Formats: sequence, C-alpha cells, structure tokens
Amino acid sequence: MASTLYLQLPAKAAINADEQWEEILFPFCLASAEKNVLQQGKQSLSDLLALAQDLAQLVLMVSASDVTVLKVAVPPMPFAKLKLALPNLLEEQLLTDPAELLFIAAPPVDGMCVVAVVSRAWMERLSKLAEQFPARKISAFSTATGLPLHADQTSVLIEALHGSNESFDISVCGQDQQVAGFYLDAHPISSEPDALSQTVWNAVQLLAPQGDLSIYGESTLISELQKPSFQLQDRVLQFYPVDWKIKLASISSKSLDLFSSLQLESKKAFDWMRWRWSLILLGCAVSVSLLGLNWEWWSLQRESTAIRSSLLSIYKTSFPNETVVRDPLAQMQQKINAAKKLTGQSSNDDFLVLSGLFAQVWDQTVGILPTAGVTTMEYKDRSLYVTPKNIAEVPIERLRSGLKERNLTLDVKEAVLKITVEAGGAR
Repeated sequence: MASTLYLQLPAKAAINADEQWEEILFPFCLASAEKNVLQQGKQSLSDLLALAQDLAQLVLMVSASDVTVLKVAVPPMPFAKLKLALPNLLEEQLLTDPAELLFIAAPPVDGMCVVAVVSRAWMERLSKLAEQFPARKISAFSTATGLPLHADQTSVLIEALHGSNESFDISVCGQDQQVAGFYLDAHPISSEPDALSQTVWNAVQLLAPQGDLSIYGESTLISELQKPSFQLQDRVLQFYPVDWKIKLASISSKSLDLFSSLQLESKKAFDWMRWRWSLILLGCAVSVSLLGLNWEWWSLQRESTAIRSSLLSIYKTSFPNETVVRDPLAQMQQKINAAKKLTGQSSNDDFLVLSGLFAQVWDQTVGILPTAGVTTMEYKDRSLYVTPKNIAEVPIERLRSGLKERNLTLDVKEAVLKITVEAGGAR
C-alpha cells in the first residue's frame, strides 16, 4: 500500500511570476514505507490531488539550486540558542537579508554544523501547495540530499526541465553530504548540441571541481555527455540512468527537513500520527479504569439497596402498624429502647447509661489531670451535654476514641461536649 507521495518541484527560477501550480506537470512517485516505487510519472496538480487520497506522508523534493547548504564552525552552546544565533553567524556569507531566509540546522558534530538556507517566501509558497494534499505529515528535502553517497565519488544529477533541452536542474552531493545545486538556462544554445553539452559540463565542474563523478541523467543526455570530446582529464566518470530509487537513496530521518523551521514557527510540527498508538493505549487504559470504578460503584449501590430493603422489610414485619418509615435502623432502635423502658430496663440512650459510660472514659483519659473537671452535665433529646472546666486541657481525640469503643459519638461545639449513641446503639 502506498504511504508516501514524493513530488519533485521545478527550480524557483524556472517558474514565471504569473505561472500557477495548476499549469505545471510535476514529476511524482508513489512509494511504500520501504521506498518501493509503486507508481511514477508526471501529472498535473488536480490529478495528483485525486491520486493522493488516504496519503500518510507528502515529501516535496525542492530543487537543489534553491537550497544553500553550508558547513560552519560554531561555538559551544545549547542547540536551541545556536539556531537563534545562525542568522548572525552566517550573515557575512549571505547575499540576502537574513530576515528573508529560513535556517535549518543539524546538531553540531565536533564543533561543525551543517546548515541549510532557503528563501522564506518560497518555502511559504510551497507550504501552501502542500496543504492542499490530505497528507498527515509533510516534509521537504533538497533534491541533492537524496542522491547516493559514495566514499570516493561525487554524485551528480542532471535533469532537463519541461521535457526539453532549454533548461537543466543540476544537483550535486559529495562526501559528508556536502550538497549544491545549479539552475542552467540553456535556451540561447539549445539548438547546438555540442555547445549545450559543453555548457552542462562547465556547470558540473563549477559545482564539483575535483574528484571522480557518478553522473545520473536521462539516456539521451547521457549519450551526449559521453562523447570523448567532453571527457574530463584525470577524472573517472561513471554514467547511470536516473530513476526514483536514485533520487530517494539517501533520504532518512536524519536529513534536513526544510519545513521543520517553518512548521515550528506556525506551531504545526507535532506529528499526532507518530503517537497514535500511545494515545490509543492511554485511552483504553482510562476507559478500563473508569469502567472498573463504575462497576465498583454499581456493586456498592446494589449492596446498599439490598441492605436497606432488608432492614425495611424486617421493620415492617416487626411493626406492621407503623405508617411512616424514614430510617428503619434508627426507628428500630427507638422502638427497642421504648420496650426496654416499659419492662424497667435502661436503654442505650438513657441518662444513667450515657453518664456512666462517659464517666468511665473520662476517668481513663481526662481524670488523671489534676485540673480536669466538669462544670455542668445536662441530658436532652437522648444526648448528654457536658461542659468541662477548661476545654483546652481536654484531650478531645483520646476522649472521642474511648467513647467510640463504647459505640458513643462525641461532638464539640462552643466548649460543650455532646455525647450521643451511634446508629445501631451500644450493647
């Protein structure tokens, strides 16, 4: 299944000022994730948009003549600060105002940094072109970046633009990925094959003045360049037919993406698809956790409903004449206490029972203090109200803990202790 569309763009100088993208036939290649070519050719923008449905990635191959690649010595500093300092570091090597350029840098190695410089306006125009495609990820690389790397040879790609011999796009990739490009307008001499070939050779020698060459191009152009009269002395020349595998040979995740700086400025650089499985797993984990919590809540709710129904059933069975049932447990305790009083027994919330239990706990926790004492003790609404002499000296938590062991609760309000029986009562 095709996942990447590689779209080769013409040189900026080869496009007329009033020419629109719809008027250009783009060389393209549909490839799998392993760079296996599935479809290639030349098509218009409208045909390419129809072809690029469900596209995972769009890669624009920018003419090497529109990209300047420099290798500069840089001072030791954080990479983020280095990228901000590049316009000042390279200002003397540039003919254009740095404000009109984009600088894309690779992390420094041994104090040397490879920097790609490209026109900001041109990349913004290419970005608008790329946004028309439904790709989830968009990248842009120099055409020279994809050429094969040879330890002892320089790769040269020569392509005729618009299917004629009137203009050529020349890309060069040497050792250490030192790349360069040149747009050659050969219109005045296009009708003279020998002069045209000599001009092409002059451009090649300008970009690659030394070393052996591996030259890639169309068969008709290769046959002209192979004539003995144009052979370079003391330089080994090897000629190969060009195809998309050659153009994509060296593109990798380490290649300088010309869109990276532009996307960072417009805050579009985050690749959601790269994290899709992590996000899916996170969503599944959250869903399972919520489902488990809801299941636990439903279980507790069912258990609570069952217990309440059981208590209500027992209460109605024991007291069938009772018409209003708000709290079966509390009302049941009241009925039991009332029955105890009728038989002469003390209930759990009687004054004597509450005061006796409170006295036991008070002696164990507070009575050992020499200044501890009780000012008043009052019984009201089945609760015991005790006012200590000095509330600050009463260890409230110890007192509350001791009362809780006897199924009593303690509330403190305005220096008054309120002792009541817990729901269910003490035995």
